[in-house]
Amino acid sequence: EVGGDGFRMAEIKAGVSNIFQFAIRDTVASLRLDAVLGSGFSLSRGRAAELIAAGRVSLNGCECLKPDRQLAERDILSVRGQGRLILREIGGLSKKGRFYITVERFGG
Repeated sequence: EVGGDGFRMAEIKAGVSNIFQFAIRDTVASLRLDAVLGSGFSLSRGRAAELIAAGRVSLNGCECLKPDRQLAERDILSVRGQGRLILREIGGLSKKGRFYITVERFGG
């Protein structure tokens, strides 16, 4: 774990190549696709929306062009050229009404 950010890195052996896995805990204002994608890949919500509109994002294996799509636990987000996220956990609400989430990031 690095600092108090809830950031973990582990190396996983998978065949010939190594895949890096990051567990990220964060808060998001809503469970929209662009918000969770931005949190997992350290992007602004606007930049995440651009990637979605460009057709570079798939949700559970299907291309998704709607940045306002609501996500659920165990949804898998893939970004061509950047990697993959799994929304592992949706926690409660913070004092400010934000959702606690845990995502795992692979590749990239």
